[in-house]
Amino acid sequence: MRHFFSKITKDKLVYEKMKESEIRYRRLFESAKDGILILDFETGNIVDANPYIVKIIDYPLQKILGKKLWEIGLFDNKEQSELAFSQLKKTGYIRFEDMPIPGRDGKTTEVEFISNVYIESKTKVIQCNIRNITERKQAERKQEFLAKILSILNTQNGWKQLIDDVLFEIKKFTELEAVGIRLKEGESYPFFATKGFPDVFIQEEMSLCQQNKKGTAIHDNKEKLYIECMCGNVFGGLTDPSLPYFTKGGSFYSNKTSGLLAAITEKKKKSVTQNRYNSEGYESVALTPLHSGKEIIGLLQLSDKRPDMFSSETILFFEKIGNTIGITLNRIQNENKIKKTEQYLKQQNANYLILNKEYTSLNKELSDSLNHIKKINGDLINAKIKAEESDKLKSAFLANISHEIRTPMNAIMGFSGFLIEPGLSKKKLEHYVQIINAGSQQLLSVINDIIDISKIESGQITVISELVNVINLLNELFVTYKKSAELKNLKLLCSCDHPNDDIQVKTDGNKIKQVICNLLNNAIKFTTEGKIEFGYKIKENVLEFYVEDTGIGIAPENHEFIFQRFMQAEQTNNQIYDGNGLGLSISKALVEKLGGTITVNSKLGMGSTFIFTVPYVKGMGNLVTSVSAKNSRQYNWKGKTILLVEDDANSHAYIEKLLSSTNIKIHNAWNGKQALELVKNHPDISLVLMDIKMPIMDGYEATRLIRQIRQKLPVIAQTAYALSHDREQALEAGCNDYISKPIERKLFMKTINNYLS
Repeated sequence: MRHFFSKITKDKLVYEKMKESEIRYRRLFESAKDGILILDFETGNIVDANPYIVKIIDYPLQKILGKKLWEIGLFDNKEQSELAFSQLKKTGYIRFEDMPIPGRDGKTTEVEFISNVYIESKTKVIQCNIRNITERKQAERKQEFLAKILSILNTQNGWKQLIDDVLFEIKKFTELEAVGIRLKEGESYPFFATKGFPDVFIQEEMSLCQQNKKGTAIHDNKEKLYIECMCGNVFGGLTDPSLPYFTKGGSFYSNKTSGLLAAITEKKKKSVTQNRYNSEGYESVALTPLHSGKEIIGLLQLSDKRPDMFSSETILFFEKIGNTIGITLNRIQNENKIKKTEQYLKQQNANYLILNKEYTSLNKELSDSLNHIKKINGDLINAKIKAEESDKLKSAFLANISHEIRTPMNAIMGFSGFLIEPGLSKKKLEHYVQIINAGSQQLLSVINDIIDISKIESGQITVISELVNVINLLNELFVTYKKSAELKNLKLLCSCDHPNDDIQVKTDGNKIKQVICNLLNNAIKFTTEGKIEFGYKIKENVLEFYVEDTGIGIAPENHEFIFQRFMQAEQTNNQIYDGNGLGLSISKALVEKLGGTITVNSKLGMGSTFIFTVPYVKGMGNLVTSVSAKNSRQYNWKGKTILLVEDDANSHAYIEKLLSSTNIKIHNAWNGKQALELVKNHPDISLVLMDIKMPIMDGYEATRLIRQIRQKLPVIAQTAYALSHDREQALEAGCNDYISKPIERKLFMKTINNYLS
């Protein structure tokens, strides 16, 4: 019996403890700060819910019990809910970090959803814990929003794009109907930038709002503020924290602007105090100042037609945003001021530079004026020195030219006298003729040099571009100079790059030949023993010609000096060398005219190497070749008639002698007038040899008149005029060809044959 009562006592104690535990659980269940739902394991129906979740869902408990989760808005649809319930039964646990729950008032609560399966009294039960994370999500969105705003403000400098991007982010974050930034009058930015305000609301007015004469906000008869006047009140810093609708930060906001309106009956007053916000139906309105230092430079305007969109916390948040925007605007303003200042300083500096330049110019003029007399004196002294040097140079040149002319003339005149001596042997005769010819060539060379230097000074050198066979040209020069080298016991060598190739170049062959001749003449003149080598090398796009000797050499300090006209390098020994000092000067001018350069590499007593280049423009086509020095052809022009027009008796006789072996008939004329008459009266004349400088009528006029009588009659000018423009003038007058005196026999005969054959 005692055992029986003992057992009853124990059961009662267990029951009381269980009841006490149940009461404690129920108390925790009812007071929990998280939402709790109890679901039937088999059906998924809600069997219990604590007050917190009932408040979130905003439905009475009786309407929640027996419902599925999706039916109270915890999932978007039935399929989603059933899929989650199936997974829960299978795994015993599910969790959703971010689940929105829409309320009946349209507001959404963001929650974290965790569901577990546990056993109670041997029965499986599902418990869903729902934690409200709306504030946390809002804080995260605020941080993300602030980061975007700060990024825009810190990375952009253009006001228009910056404000446009800022307003876009504000409208996106707040989901308000209209946002804008309005600056006070006088700011150097667009007056009003908006997102969402209608065009009728956006006006670039000269003043922001209607104010009274004191510049303060207008009130109605019940001392209520009109919304339109808030802009000016905030801008003017006239906000009063003691008044309703204003914050300590100077912002104005109202969640129901229609409640601020008073019945206004006076038409005039209505038009003055027109409420543009209310006329557009905006109920929630906030005006937050943009501070630049202590000054308010603008407003951030937030508006929505829905009421109750703002809280004091929201306004405080946007006051911070506004201050940040204001600081940025201040930075941009300062940067613009700095840029303007820099531009102003640059302009001032430019002006100062101009003035300084003018002052410098004036100072220079004054300095030049002060130094002018000194300069004149110095110039006079230098001019005197140069005049003396010029006189010395002129005297030396004239003496040198006189020597160069008289020396061959002495041989010509002297040995010409020996030719008439009786009993002169054939061997001596040939020897005397060779001496006379050599003297004549030397004299002609002096004359040609003087003519060439005259051409250079007058700019009359012209380049005739033609195809030239370089190897043939050098071979001809080798044949020409071999005898001269052998007479001085010198070895003459000709070296050609690619000797077996047909090297053709488009250039002026006569000028290249003249330069090489000048260099070979000097080499033979200044070399007493050893060898002379000349030739060419192909280097990229140029032909490099060279003449190398083992002669007396040139001191390095005279290398540039020797290319000056009338100059010859001074010799260290007592030997005197012939020459007029024009050859290298002429060569330098010719090479530069051809587009190349000329240099010398030499040391005193160690020989010299002259190198010059011409552009290597490869040529294709028919070659222009020179007259062979060995051409010994005999011409027979029997049946042909030549009119020889020449006023100089010796030249006349010389040409008659040249033509005497050709069986040609000759008519003679001593001036242009006689020539014209002979052409009129003798139609058998086959060719005219026309002198240019003659009495009564010159060769130019005679040729022009002959062309009127016989247009196709060949006329060849043979004249002592040897400049390039003389040839051109003869051809323009109607001559077919041109031969300069002294006449070279083989060329003379070949030229005539070209027209008679």
